[in-house]
Amino acid sequence: MKTELTNRLSDHYFSISLFFLNKEKPFSARLADCVNYISTTFGIKRLSIMLIDYNEMAIEVAASTNPKIVGLKRKLSDVSISTMALIENEALWIDNESRSYFQSLDSSKYESTASLSLPIRYFDKKLGVINLTDFRDIKVFVEHDMELLKELVKMLSPIIYAEIANESCSDYARKLEQKHNQMIELDRLKTELINFIVHDLKGPISVVIANLDMLLYDNLTESQLELVTLAYEETEKLQRMVLNILDVHKLEEAKISILREETDLYELARLQVRSLGGLLKRRRIEVTLEGSQTPCYIDAELIGRTITNILLNAIEHSPDDSKVTVRVFRDNDENVCVSVEDMGGGIPEEMLDKIFDKYFQALEEGRAYSKTSTGLGLTFCKLVVDAHGGTIKAQNTGRGALFTIILPQNISVVKQG
Repeated sequence: MKTELTNRLSDHYFSISLFFLNKEKPFSARLADCVNYISTTFGIKRLSIMLIDYNEMAIEVAASTNPKIVGLKRKLSDVSISTMALIENEALWIDNESRSYFQSLDSSKYESTASLSLPIRYFDKKLGVINLTDFRDIKVFVEHDMELLKELVKMLSPIIYAEIANESCSDYARKLEQKHNQMIELDRLKTELINFIVHDLKGPISVVIANLDMLLYDNLTESQLELVTLAYEETEKLQRMVLNILDVHKLEEAKISILREETDLYELARLQVRSLGGLLKRRRIEVTLEGSQTPCYIDAELIGRTITNILLNAIEHSPDDSKVTVRVFRDNDENVCVSVEDMGGGIPEEMLDKIFDKYFQALEEGRAYSKTSTGLGLTFCKLVVDAHGGTIKAQNTGRGALFTIILPQNISVVKQG
């Protein structure tokens, strides 16, 4: 008898499994095929599969011999035959006497005096219920088919669970993709807005710098000269911030061409140090430049701004009356290098690999170790050096921070984008 039950169970399981293996059909259609197969095979006129929607805390008809009720839902808190089967977590057989308990609360209309509700579960995960009623021959069903169907539902539960999980993952992936696309669009709009605003700032800032520069040639008192010089330096800083924002975007979009020319890297570094003379004097910071003539092929304007950004970063994080050392040299691989070493608090070790990230700001002794106020100064430096086929790195020396730019001496073509 047990062997016969096992054989029948295997045959039914194989047949129903084929429905779910047909990936060309949507899950709802495969559930409908399963419902029709069980209905026909076991002589059941009315049969439905209801699945739990945990988002709405409801149970929904996913497939039925009556297509009109597909999609109908009821709350899990409602008192019904289906929800009772879920609560009891076992097969629920309803006869004429017990049906009266649900009649006023359950809107379903049955022709039969009996029904069977089988919970679908996978381990401790409740998935839904299979409801069966209006049996062609109730006596045959109870004596020969009920236990078989119970076992069949147990075997089908993992398949249904896998399909539900797959649909949930696919739906979640679609939602994530939509959110991702929305974020990309918002980022694009934000970037365009920033670039629009920043681009319009260039003109007024240039006018302010030009007028402040003219004021510096007037006969000013010592206090007036100090105030105008400070305003001039801070406006220059603002101009550099604006240029960093614009150029970082252009470098990321590969819209800036690297215009190489023969340049003395030592002389370029000397000019950048000299341009910061007023700030260095006010902060009483001494910059020592070490090295000698070092010819190479670089974009002098971009590399010059890179050196200036690193110098400003060093000055910002150096105490007054300290020293910054700039070295121009060749390494063992005959690359040309510029290093800037300060006497500040250094960079937290866990932040060293992030210091060049866009908008990243580390902490130094309780304050932001910023890459200029926009968080783009060192990002700009890395993008420029990368575009030259070089590398830039940051490290701690025990006395402060050391930034090193390494550039190939020979011309190399670097594809951007």
